[in-house]
Amino acid sequence: MLAIAGAAASLPGLEGSAIAADIHVPATERTISAALSRANPGDRVLVAPGTYYEHGLKLPAGVVLAGAGAAPGAVVINAQAAGRILSCENYTRFAEIRNLSFVGGFAAGATLADGSGGALLISNAAVNVIDCEFRGNYSARNGGAVWVFEASPTFSGCLFASNAAGGGGGGMDCTLFASPSLQNCRFEDNRADWGAGLSCRDSSSPVLLATVFAGNRTEGARGYGGGAFCDLDSKPLFFGCTFTRNDARYGGGIANFAESGATLVRCTLVENRGFWRGAGIYTSSAVTSVNASIVAFHEGSGIHSGGTYGPQVYQSNLFGNTGGDWIGAAAPSAPGPTNRASDPRFCANTQPGATAFNLQETSPCHPDSNGGLTLGAWPVGCGAPLPTTLVLNAGWHGAQAHLQWRLPDGLGVTPQFRLTGARAATPELTWDVPFSRDGEGLYTADDPAATLQGSGPYLFRLYAAFTGAEWTLMAQAMLELEPDSEVPVLSRVLAAPNPFNPATTISFELDRAQRVRVFVYDLDGTPVARLADAQFEAGTGRVTWTGVTDDGRSLASGTYLVLIDTPSRQVSTKVTLLK
Repeated sequence: MLAIAGAAASLPGLEGSAIAADIHVPATERTISAALSRANPGDRVLVAPGTYYEHGLKLPAGVVLAGAGAAPGAVVINAQAAGRILSCENYTRFAEIRNLSFVGGFAAGATLADGSGGALLISNAAVNVIDCEFRGNYSARNGGAVWVFEASPTFSGCLFASNAAGGGGGGMDCTLFASPSLQNCRFEDNRADWGAGLSCRDSSSPVLLATVFAGNRTEGARGYGGGAFCDLDSKPLFFGCTFTRNDARYGGGIANFAESGATLVRCTLVENRGFWRGAGIYTSSAVTSVNASIVAFHEGSGIHSGGTYGPQVYQSNLFGNTGGDWIGAAAPSAPGPTNRASDPRFCANTQPGATAFNLQETSPCHPDSNGGLTLGAWPVGCGAPLPTTLVLNAGWHGAQAHLQWRLPDGLGVTPQFRLTGARAATPELTWDVPFSRDGEGLYTADDPAATLQGSGPYLFRLYAAFTGAEWTLMAQAMLELEPDSEVPVLSRVLAAPNPFNPATTISFELDRAQRVRVFVYDLDGTPVARLADAQFEAGTGRVTWTGVTDDGRSLASGTYLVLIDTPSRQVSTKVTLLK
């Protein structure tokens, strides 16, 4: 009745027991589709440089899909407008997409789901997207390039360029509690009826860090939000972001409607156009918070507010907007002890076509003039780059996992952090990792618990909460078990009596004290009971199950799977309940 290690592979979250493999395209499999169809959790599909004319791809849970070229443009997946390129749906184990270009994706189905996400659909799935480009994709509904639905993926170093949507979100649309995090991304020259760059609706609250919106334009009857748009209780947070040369009827840079509440911290909004109202920011029956930001040189008013609420503007600089600076709803926040109406004194841009708004040393937005806080997204000093992303570095320090991250220079905001660990095989079973702040924005953690949780690899996730918002995944890192690490041993697993009524005892032998977790699943892979999660001494360990769930329900007669999870292995055994 015993099944060791990989025998539990069909259970949700336990797929990592199998040995991971690299599947090379076209060396191992001729097409990406064929490679993904045979990939198991933990596998990597590595695609050689070239152009692949494919669509209708599905990325499995826990699989890495990566381009093997020197840059994203070296590996292109071109759908030739034949359909959506890639879908990621309904899983909690993180998949990863890296170093690829997505071109010519097309979504035009009759339903919202089928007509959204020309290149990539992420629906109720955990996905990291790193260093990818999305160019020339189209959707008839929302999300010309990417549609995120009830999911919180991460995007880092990605480009969304020349995509279009018939509805909202030419570059990306977030719908229904979708809260992705985006770091160091660019939205350029995208088109949509609303949110030409980014649209977020229905309680969606993305977090964006050091992201640039440039040259996006609304086209259609609504014309809301050239750079970004939010409504219906969505609350995006923009930190260190830049909005420039975006066009819309309402809100050239960003538009907020219907009880939404965008928060902008240390953002730079320059030279956007609002053909009707609000060249920089438009807000209607929404609470928009503008903090430590620059709103300057717009063709129209810097901020326009309609409806019930007005904007909240703190320690910001509004200047040179042709339709007025501190006027209308912005007037109550007019220049005083913290707000300004001064030329921000940007550096001359020496690279034509590039987006850069660095501050001269004499700028009134210099931290020396603002209590140590730089106004706007760009640092003081001509030529200095935007802040980098939050990166979680991981390695081994003896038997402990050592983790480290640093706040981006000049971010100006210190979020709350949460660091968790999990075995890659069981990512839903997490533990919190304590950490310390070591000064100058550096955070470190040493986790002795990692190797006591079960065999590797180990997955560490870094979450951040900005200004009281919910936790958002910002970065993650994977650690394999040290080759020389000694791990405890589990043996002699037995359930008796079996079959049983009313109770059975599961026993096991341990060669040393260690943490043991014991779970019960039904044969569909649904967890029904957690019997133990504790430190057991060396020798024989025992737990008893009486055929009831964690919430006290008595289960029907049938066969169930008991999983014993230790640092050395996972072992499962079947038990049969008779009534």
